[in-house]
Amino acid sequence: VLFKQAEEVKKIEEYHAFRIKIKHILAGYTILSVLILMLVFIIKVFILRILLPSSYIIDSMLFFYISIGGLLFQYGQVQTVLCLHTSGDSRLVLYANIIAGLTYLLLLVIFVKKYSVEGAPFAFILCNILRSTLLYLFSIKSWANFKDKILSKSLTNNNYE
Repeated sequence: VLFKQAEEVKKIEEYHAFRIKIKHILAGYTILSVLILMLVFIIKVFILRILLPSSYIIDSMLFFYISIGGLLFQYGQVQTVLCLHTSGDSRLVLYANIIAGLTYLLLLVIFVKKYSVEGAPFAFILCNILRSTLLYLFSIKSWANFKDKILSKSLTNNNYE
């Protein structure tokens, strides 16, 4: 009986350790992404000269807003991995991507019509915030299910023996 209780405590400890490890990875990835974004903002003029010939003119703040959208997209990718790992259900990711994609198209039409080219990065940023939020909510639900699976397995093993 004590051995079974020790196994249950070990599984719960492993679950909490795994969750802390995932949070550390997410925090590290976020910090690294923000540092890269800051570097891009610092050397944006140099980057724009490399990417675009001199005949093209792009506002540097427009480039910065697009970069923020890219950062949020990468953050959403981390949320995707967490959601897939904990739930194993790729439909949740599909739903979040479909909702965010349709919202992006709608916002793109509205913002470009109202603000011209400057509205496009704002639509990109908002849809990535929506996507990241949906994936975060799905991953919270998945974490609860993941924990319940671990605890139910340890409890059912104790009941059978």
